[in-house]
Amino acid sequence: KIQVVKPFDVHHAVIAELIYTFMLCFVVLSCAASRKNNPPKDPNQFYGLAIGFVIVAGGYAVGGISGAALNPAVALGLGATSGNMTPPLIWTGAEIAAAVVAAGVFRLLRSEEFQTPELSDSEIAEFKPGLPKRCFAELLGTFMLVLTVGLNLVTSSPSTAFSAAAALMCMVYSLGNISGAHLNPAVTVAVLASGRDKCQPVDGLCYILSQLLGGVLAALLTSMFHMASMTKDRSEE
Repeated sequence: KIQVVKPFDVHHAVIAELIYTFMLCFVVLSCAASRKNNPPKDPNQFYGLAIGFVIVAGGYAVGGISGAALNPAVALGLGATSGNMTPPLIWTGAEIAAAVVAAGVFRLLRSEEFQTPELSDSEIAEFKPGLPKRCFAELLGTFMLVLTVGLNLVTSSPSTAFSAAAALMCMVYSLGNISGAHLNPAVTVAVLASGRDKCQPVDGLCYILSQLLGGVLAALLTSMFHMASMTKDRSEE
């Protein structure tokens, strides 16, 4: 059934569907629609893996909150068999909104692919995003990773490590050729310490601050779900 999983409320489920449908649509756009990730003469072969593993990440993270439909076809199809169409319609609205937001973020992070006049394939391949875009990519990827870990813990998921690894993989595939997709201050420090000039010290500091901000935002959102989960814990005492 497509419904709220107690002790969570409708707004928890809507937020869960919104965020992980956003993740799904963003990964599809980044891995299957991006010109930089799909040069005409050498299209990538990882898009199916990246897209599929969003379902692993989101399924374990929010399956115990909203059912993790992440797709209007799933929400409405399963809803039609349950006899109660209210939750599926609400989920569908959140999922459509998530698709629009994902398209906007995709265009923001890869604005060079939408320039007029259009850049050539070689120019797209060699294009280096500015520091603000790279920092936003690090913030977004870290946010999704930390949130996935947090929600797995809140819902007592049996596969926290698998779900977190799936989220990390999807974000690395999606953001790797924007910022390098460190998504971890320790990784950024290691890259800086390697002396390979893969990241300048100022950029590295900005990356770390962005990653920390992404982690804090994810933790704040996770705490909201954690507060709701405590209702179940108290009722079982």
